[in-house]
Amino acid sequence: MSNKPIQHKPATTTTSLTHTQIKGQIFHSDYPPPEMMEKYKEVDPDFPNRLLKMAEEQGAHRKWADRILIRGSLILDTLGMILAPASVAGILFVGYLFMKNGYGNEGAWIIGTVTVTLAIAFITRGRRNPNQKK
Repeated sequence: MSNKPIQHKPATTTTSLTHTQIKGQIFHSDYPPPEMMEKYKEVDPDFPNRLLKMAEEQGAHRKWADRILIRGSLILDTLGMILAPASVAGILFVGYLFMKNGYGNEGAWIIGTVTVTLAIAFITRGRRNPNQKK
């Protein structure tokens, strides 16, 4: 065996560093700010006009849909205010007729059930979702 020292080559390390930067812009309207519109115009001269027209049409559609939604809600609320008391009065009248014709227990059950159900509905109204804050 030879007594020669073992020579090691120095380790060479290469470090690669990559830097990525992402830039974004957020705007809160139906169309982008004027600076961005100018850049769009460079790509397609007609694009800003089409974009504004689309935003106007979308706004008009949103107003129309909101109007329909509000009118529908108003109609349903009005029907509820008319039909709910009418149906309760009808059921109470049926209970009265039962009692008048000799079926006192059955009539009392009908009237009691309607009264208790209405009381529960009014007490728990608005508490349908326990996680919902008032």
